[in-house]
Amino acid sequence: MHLLTLSLSALLVLSLAPACVVTATASHNAVMPSYQQWLAQTGAWAGVPMEVREAGPSRLGVFATEDLAADTVFFAIPREQWVTGSMARASPELKPFSERIADDHVMVALWMMLEAQKSASTWAPWLDVLPQHLDCPFLWSDEELAELKGSHQLQHAAKQRAQLHSLYAQLDEAIFSEHREIFPAEHFTLDAFLHSYGNVITRVWGTASERIVSVPAVDMWNHHPQGAAADLSDGVWKLRLTHAIEKGQEVFLNYGNKINPELFSTYGFVLGEELDGLTDTLATSTKSTAVGTLLAPSLLKQFRSATAADQLVSPFRASAAGTFNSAALVFLRAASMEFGEVSTESLTRLLDGKATSLANEATTLHKLAQILGQKMRAYPTTLEEDEALLAGGALPYRKEVAIRLRLGEKRTIVNLAQRVSNAWGQTLLENSIGTDETLQW
Repeated sequence: MHLLTLSLSALLVLSLAPACVVTATASHNAVMPSYQQWLAQTGAWAGVPMEVREAGPSRLGVFATEDLAADTVFFAIPREQWVTGSMARASPELKPFSERIADDHVMVALWMMLEAQKSASTWAPWLDVLPQHLDCPFLWSDEELAELKGSHQLQHAAKQRAQLHSLYAQLDEAIFSEHREIFPAEHFTLDAFLHSYGNVITRVWGTASERIVSVPAVDMWNHHPQGAAADLSDGVWKLRLTHAIEKGQEVFLNYGNKINPELFSTYGFVLGEELDGLTDTLATSTKSTAVGTLLAPSLLKQFRSATAADQLVSPFRASAAGTFNSAALVFLRAASMEFGEVSTESLTRLLDGKATSLANEATTLHKLAQILGQKMRAYPTTLEEDEALLAGGALPYRKEVAIRLRLGEKRTIVNLAQRVSNAWGQTLLENSIGTDETLQW
């Protein structure tokens, strides 16, 4: 049989961060006492002045039961209480298949499905409170995804879904169907697999020794950019408050420095305008300019496409303020470079992230302006129309998220286009690329 070595981590750009927004349901309320008792028995929350309860309509959260000072450190949860890829691989049911399934996310998803079928699983109180409804984009319907038209997230979500469906089909044919005593058909369905996989990718961390780690006692925190910081560096999970928390306030966790498209890509939610942004992929043929034959090997290695030998690609990540990642700027400058511009000096400046020449910078800015114009025209609605839709209210949750996401992308494009215009005006005014700092992004 073929080894199931398909790894989705790179394709899905899975961020190693914890928990989606945790949904509160009637069944959650029924099992919460057992969960709280389980936490007490594990010692994870011993003496911790916090509690898990409803944080709003259909949402759970963690709240302070007394005033908490900034820099206070809570929890000391050892490795034995972590759910990890290596733990799943070592389980009796999955150990025989460990070499055939490369992705730790898949292994933990299967382990969670297996544990959920056991009547006496020690992990049952935790498994019972995991979200029954997730908003990960690969779980959206075609109609819901259609609201993302124009956004790179539509293509990304569709690829996620197709790859996961294909992966399930491989698992079902090569493993599940031949070992129904372990993987009964009524429990190991496509929907059950997707749900379990979603619960994994939305609540995991990475450490130096483990590719993925979930800490069941502390994955109830919702995300906020100014939330508490987690530390797993010494093999013990700790949480440090970055600011004081008053009694009764919700305690948030910082999932990482993520803009809204990145939050949406994994979790299916977006936050305020300050986290607006844009993610995409830039691509160029190696045959179009000097980029394919004369550029430094380090550049070619950095941007080489994994799917097409004659193509170079670069991730593009822009923030709400209209700044974008330096690698994308290097890529655009390289893609704009003609044969006659290539020299030791120009390549050195390129690798140092500096403008190489007035002509190249003009071409780069023009290319970026074209990209932004194409992006804006790809949306079926205008920025103003999206604002009006949100102002009207009463939207289904996923439709509202999609509108907020694409609206944030449009705002980012407008801000970035203004920066390009200002940079172009400065270049024309000075008729030079100025100092090394000029036009740095």
